Amino acid sequence: MTQTPILAPVYARLQQWAAETCADASWSLTMPPRESAGADAKAQAVTYLLEVLRTPVARTDKRAPLQMSLRFLVCTWAAKQDRANEILLQLAFAAMEQEGWDLEFEALPVHAWSAFGISPRPSFVLRIPLLLERAEGRAKPVRTIKLNGFPVTTLQGAVLGPDDTPVAGAQVEVPSLHRSATTDTHGRFVLTGLPQAAQSRLVVNARGKRIEVSPEGEPDPSKPLMIRLTSLED
Repeated sequence: MTQTPILAPVYARLQQWAAETCADASWSLTMPPRESAGADAKAQAVTYLLEVLRTPVARTDKRAPLQMSLRFLVCTWAAKQDRANEILLQLAFAAMEQEGWDLEFEALPVHAWSAFGISPRPSFVLRIPLLLERAEGRAKPVRTIKLNGFPVTTLQGAVLGPDDTPVAGAQVEVPSLHRSATTDTHGRFVLTGLPQAAQSRLVVNARGKRIEVSPEGEPDPSKPLMIRLTSLED
């Protein structure tokens, strides 16, 4: 019997399962000839590969293995039919204890037995998974890493109304950066983490009014920006 490297572990496990279950029965991967069913037939367990089915596997971060299901027809022979039936049931119960194995008890069609040249007999189908691991693809090494950053700064200032009266609760926004700050009781505000470049515009929301302000030059943390609102009256 020639075994391929892929199926060798499956065949070895089947042989061990049959030997441990029924020590007096031989094991075969092929159907015995018709005459072996005579009065002098020796006890025999057959696991005949019926079908190979593809089985999907769950996706993971790693490269998923290839998986198939092998469907084996399991049937038995002995000099007496009751002994053959006993061996078959012992094999079925022992297969239920095997991790990853599944049993199918639907009867094999009559025409399938005819194709084997054998009369229909008690049997079951054993489904065994077959996995083929795949090597992980090697990522290309990163030789250099280039990080492009930009300097940041802080913009601080105050919002003042007529006669330089502090405006508390005013909201100062940088719309292009989706950043904002609210003035305190002294009208002061602080905006941190801003790009060190000229701000295109600021928007001040105070007492129901929306006012646009365009600062000149780059923000200077040492020089507070004074935003004076000439009128806040309705």
